[in-house]
Amino acid sequence: VPGQITYTDLLTDVTTTDLDAFAHADVPFEQVVDAVDPARSTAHAPLFQVSLEFQNTERPRLELPHLTVTGLPLDPKVANFDLELLLGENHDDTGAPTGFDAALVYATDLFDADTVAAVADRFVRLLDAVTGAPDTPVGDLDLVTADETRALVPAHGPHTLGTRLWPQILADAVAVDPDALAVVDGPRRATYRDLDAHSSRLARMLVDYGVGPETVVALGLPRSLDSVTALWAVTKTGAAFVPVDPSYPRDRIEYMLADSGAALGLTVTAHRDGLPATVPWFALDSATTVAELAPYPPEPPTDTDRTAPLEPDHPAYLIYTSGSTGRPKGVVLTHRGLSDLAVEEHLHLDVRPGSRVSHLASPSFDASVFEQMMALSAGATLVIVPPTVYGGDELADVLHTEQVTHAFITPTALASLDPDAVDSLEVLLVAGEACPPELVARWAPGRRMVDAYGPTEATIMTSVSDPLTPGEPVTIGRPTRAFHAVVLDTRLRPVPVGVAGELYVAGPGLARGYHARPDLTAARFVADPFGVPGERMYRTGDVVRWTKEHDLEYVGRSDFQVKV
Repeated sequence: VPGQITYTDLLTDVTTTDLDAFAHADVPFEQVVDAVDPARSTAHAPLFQVSLEFQNTERPRLELPHLTVTGLPLDPKVANFDLELLLGENHDDTGAPTGFDAALVYATDLFDADTVAAVADRFVRLLDAVTGAPDTPVGDLDLVTADETRALVPAHGPHTLGTRLWPQILADAVAVDPDALAVVDGPRRATYRDLDAHSSRLARMLVDYGVGPETVVALGLPRSLDSVTALWAVTKTGAAFVPVDPSYPRDRIEYMLADSGAALGLTVTAHRDGLPATVPWFALDSATTVAELAPYPPEPPTDTDRTAPLEPDHPAYLIYTSGSTGRPKGVVLTHRGLSDLAVEEHLHLDVRPGSRVSHLASPSFDASVFEQMMALSAGATLVIVPPTVYGGDELADVLHTEQVTHAFITPTALASLDPDAVDSLEVLLVAGEACPPELVARWAPGRRMVDAYGPTEATIMTSVSDPLTPGEPVTIGRPTRAFHAVVLDTRLRPVPVGVAGELYVAGPGLARGYHARPDLTAARFVADPFGVPGERMYRTGDVVRWTKEHDLEYVGRSDFQVKV
């Protein structure tokens, strides 16, 4: 049904179509089936699964001596189709129509009573709407109930606990226990005191090279202790980092460096020669850099030392999209959503000092920031998974040997592991793609397993599920702290529970936009009619629906993407 036409026009079209069809009512049903040649199934009728039956004949009444005979309404026990709407016209004693009785008959294998009752309620709401305003476009008719509007238009996560800048989050983590083990990278170890001191010296050196708020530093490093140190250092300067995977094709790296406007880059000797000379590179393990760092004090720099005071709306990092639907786009994230992210990770994932968190995600995937924030903002230990390990027995060996207790793993990588081989794992978060129920059945018993969701264009996690249970629907849960979400149809109208629509998210953790791409930013970051004046929401392109419990269920994409 085209959403832009009025109900009056729709009624005219349906009337014309039906009358034309009645002109061919003598065609045998079998001939129609042969002509249409539908896909055959023993599970449903071949041509349609929903029917309308209009009973407009007067109910017979027979008066006999000492006896009155009346017809009784049929109480169907078997549904002939998936869903049938029965309408019966009532008459008074004079034969004049007095209204309708209606009933919905449904296949209990497909529907439960609450769902059908909701369909009946919306049908009555629809009739009231179209008879009250027949010239309204049918796509603008409101089927959302008042309760749904209060709960879901939009759905709010918990209130923000305020904004803390990333350097302050790091300083608070160091203060928990400076001598606790911060990073494990094979044989290499670093305490929080070591990590803080080394990154502070590097940060002060970078400041002397002009690095500060509103500048960008490229990190040409695989995941390692060096990459964590470099991230901390850039963060302390107030600049934003852009991860550049050294294994990427050279032309892609050159594009990212040029597009981001990186002032300089940090790498290690093993990768220095393979990186384009578009920017000056500092190899952290070179004798020259080590000697240059030595004179700098180990105290973290402050606004007095930085090139400019650091503000919450300054960029914290740039992450480039995959480019599967065009040129890769640099997404600019600020400090606004970082402290709320850290709080949500602690609450949902129960990370604490003594936990051991795996660092498996590619540096070019914002989940790498998620993993580091999960561990290092809680005073836990970050365990570096070697960059050559992606899944299977190799990954299981690392997780078991290092006794990892908390992990983020994509469903594809998780499917390659044996749950019995990683018995130390207490908390498991899956994200990045849809999680099939069979994975939940394998992995949820004996541990806390949650499903999270978040586009690159927001501070990583915008919704998260409650602990998943085998046999229950797999959802991406509800909005996280400070985020709110709404599900809209193609006419930007909120959809009822159970109806698929596009997900829009908003909140202070939303990205600033696409770097140097105002046209794309304007197209995807749109005005938020459900927020405060001036607030924006991001159009995710993901199709979801609300469940009865007001969780988000992922359905698919509204566009075409290839993700590797």
